Amino acid sequence: RLTQLREEMARRGIDALLVQAAAPGRGARDDSGDGRFASADVWERIARTTAQLYGIYVALCNRSGVEGAVTFAGGSLVAGPDGSILARAGDRGEEVLSVELTRGALRAARRPYSHERDDDPGLVMRELARGLAEGP
Repeated sequence: RLTQLREEMARRGIDALLVQAAAPGRGARDDSGDGRFASADVWERIARTTAQLYGIYVALCNRSGVEGAVTFAGGSLVAGPDGSILARAGDRGEEVLSVELTRGALRAARRPYSHERDDDPGLVMRELARGLAEGP
């Protein structure tokens, strides 16, 4: 369902997606030495991929701190429409990120990755229906 929601928003021409999360930290990263949770890498990849795939800004706002037995991973970030990380908060405590979002960056990122612009869902549905009707 989340994929369908993102695709629908992209078709409607959104420029930015704000993701509010309360993701607990999971796993230890052995290779970094920076103390970040391994799950932070997964969230970053999701944000960067979504941003680049749809040519939008993605602001991932993740809860930080501890409540009961749960430690929240923090690490909020803003991904640019080209998939780059424009800003990243620390993993501990609250932090405000300030990032300038420009339409020029949106246009530049959307030029080579025009999947949503070039896609014709009606054509895809008609061809799938035709193929199913014809059988193997």
